[in-house]
Amino acid sequence: MQDGNKFDPRSWVLSNLSLIERAWEAQWALRLTQAVLFFDIAMRLTGSPGLVDWNSSTQTITGHLGFILITFAAFTLSMSIVVPITMPILELLLLIPGIKWLFTTDDETYHRPGRPYRCVSISDLENEAGRRNDPALYELAEAESEKRTSQSRAQFGLIVTLTGTLVLTTLNAFPFLITIPGGTILNEMMNYLGYYKAGFVIGILIASMLGIILNTMINQHRQHWVRHPQLHKELEAKRRAELGEGLAFRNRFTEQ
Repeated sequence: MQDGNKFDPRSWVLSNLSLIERAWEAQWALRLTQAVLFFDIAMRLTGSPGLVDWNSSTQTITGHLGFILITFAAFTLSMSIVVPITMPILELLLLIPGIKWLFTTDDETYHRPGRPYRCVSISDLENEAGRRNDPALYELAEAESEKRTSQSRAQFGLIVTLTGTLVLTTLNAFPFLITIPGGTILNEMMNYLGYYKAGFVIGILIASMLGIILNTMINQHRQHWVRHPQLHKELEAKRRAELGEGLAFRNRFTEQ
């Protein structure tokens, strides 16, 4: 055991390695990208050179510690404001004809009335558990409900992270949108590689992020099905029987 006041190089290395490992995870990598792009934009907004033109010999980090702290606070605040404003706008894109079709699977497109093969909904499980007073079905319904809630939270977190990255990528690539003449990382990359080549790559990146956001939004509202062949068979037989009775009643009514 090391003394609490003594510097432990091993623990320092391990803590930094864990930070690097987190950076490789998808959402951590996106958040790190957000911070870099936001800091770059903030520097250009104040009239300072961007990160591309940063000169460490004349512009030390410690000399700009106050600016860094203010920028970090502004970053967290703006993300908490910009993202909730942007998400409803992106949801409006789902109203465009054909958008939902792009993210709909063949099974959903050609889905026949009733439940998917060998699957039931969580509400089916809850209803049958109450009707039968079956603890096993209660437990299954509760477990699937918790699983669905966990998936929904993860999807919402992904939407929030990608939306922030989408906004900052767009502003950094096209800084004139916020009255910055240029000098940002992505804008300089476009100048160096050429607007057509770099613009194509950035356009594909923005379109990919937008596609993932829209697809995740649609997934959030999809029905959650649970595989349960026996219960599916019973419920579908009951549904078809009720449908047959309804058709028979309608035929008798029309004949009169």
